[in-house]
Amino acid sequence: MQPRFTVMIVDDDDDDRAIFCDIIHQYYPAAKCIQADNGCKALDYLHNNKQSLPNLLFLDINMPKLTGKQSLVEIKKDVLLSKIPVVIYTTSKRPGDEAELLELGAVAFITKPAKSKDLEKAVTNESLTNNQSLKPKVHRVTN
Repeated sequence: MQPRFTVMIVDDDDDDRAIFCDIIHQYYPAAKCIQADNGCKALDYLHNNKQSLPNLLFLDINMPKLTGKQSLVEIKKDVLLSKIPVVIYTTSKRPGDEAELLELGAVAFITKPAKSKDLEKAVTNESLTNNQSLKPKVHRVTN
């Protein structure tokens, strides 16, 4: 039996969020997929739902109001939120983004458009989905 878990996707593109949640539900039909269209809304949700935080958070870099980088920095400042593994899920191919965001605390960097198998690997990777205080292994997933 597959474990029930919650995944959060933060991306300003409605279609990307919908496709992402469809892929998650293909592998984990019982998974809860929380969506936010910018970093401000994501942080509001996380701060107001600390009793039921997601097990894994996917974060786009290029968003209005609060970028993925700014959101990641804010998440890592909060003791409880900092335990959520954050995977960068972005179209950005800017040199330096991957290294910078991994240094800031992201556990993986996936470049869109990702194959569904890439998302499956990230979601099913025990070192990413365990919400333990042990530092997860860093993984790079590309198409």
